[in-house]
This record gives sequence, C-alpha cells and structure tokens, in this order.
Amino acid sequence: MQALIAYSIVAAAMFYSAWLLMPQALRRWFVARLKSAAPASQRSWIVRLESAAEDTGCSTCKGCATDAKASSPAIKTVELHRRQAAGLKD
Repeated sequence: MQALIAYSIVAAAMFYSAWLLMPQALRRWFVARLKSAAPASQRSWIVRLESAAEDTGCSTCKGCATDAKASSPAIKTVELHRRQAAGLKD
C-alpha cells in the first residue's frame, strides 16, 4: 500500500513538472483535446486549465531581464575592501 501511494505521488509530480515545462503551443493543443473528450461535469476544470495554458510568462521569481525596474533611492551599493594580511605593508 505504501508503494502504491509513493508511486502515485511520484506520477503526480512527474505530470505536474511536465505540464510546467511543456511549450505553450503543446499545452493549448493538449487542452483542446481534453476539452473535446471531457464530460460536461469536468468543463470548469478544463476552462481553468485553458486559462492557465494561455498565461504568458511566470510570476514567481521576478528574475527576468524584462522585469528590470529603475533603481530606487532605497537601494544602496555595498563597497568591499580587502583586508591586509598580518605582517605585510604596502
């Protein structure tokens, strides 16, 4: 029973990571195929998937170059100074 639970968790993680790394065109194609085959009770879930497939870009890390903002005065530079080794003179 524990192995079955572990396998299902690993399979869910695998499908989730494949969905995240899937190209947007493939996501849209996959959602369109699901939409035509899904029963009416699952349509709301498919609509949410469809809106997620249309999402452009991530909103988690804010590390993209396109997100560069003007430097604010609250940001200060840090100056690093070398320490001289003991016994050495310039």
